[in-house]
Amino acid sequence: MKQCLIILGALTILLAGSIYADQADKEASKPGLLKIGDRVPDFTLKDQNGKEWKLSTCKGTKTVILAIGSVMCECGRDALKELQVIQDRYGSRGLQVVHLNTEPWQLDWDPEYLGRFAKENKIGFPLLADKDLIVSSQFPMDRMPLLCLVDAKGVLRFMLPGRPGDYVKQVTKQVEKYLPPLQKSDGKQKSKVPS
Repeated sequence: MKQCLIILGALTILLAGSIYADQADKEASKPGLLKIGDRVPDFTLKDQNGKEWKLSTCKGTKTVILAIGSVMCECGRDALKELQVIQDRYGSRGLQVVHLNTEPWQLDWDPEYLGRFAKENKIGFPLLADKDLIVSSQFPMDRMPLLCLVDAKGVLRFMLPGRPGDYVKQVTKQVEKYLPPLQKSDGKQKSKVPS
């Protein structure tokens, strides 16, 4: 009898694990969620100054880091400050950092919130108001902030969820790998964009 209970318990654990794994697989392959290698659909959102920003304006000329998350949490604020350093370092070489804000309720209460945050924290890249979460909901949002690197061809090349210890190192490595081609003074390409 004791052996039957042990076997039954083991089967229950295996079944529960299998169900959990199936649910995780379904979540990861959920229709509409972008994966590495997918083209990121174009979008237009307003930035902290009320100006429209469109992803397609970067196609062919800029590599884009989409930082998805909240500026209300300490982790998100710290990530944006670190990304400003990366933007300053690589902006002239074709990098554009953009933040997709995932706290629409805050903007409903205080429409000037993102502009004030950018000014107080010396953030010089666009902080986009994804008020309906239409853009950010296309990405797997297990942990935030989520960094997504979109190459100059509009292809999603890298995702980094959360804040690992070597955050800046990992992001910098990917930025350097996918920067758009440098132009020689004669107008010919000096390097190729990875395919």
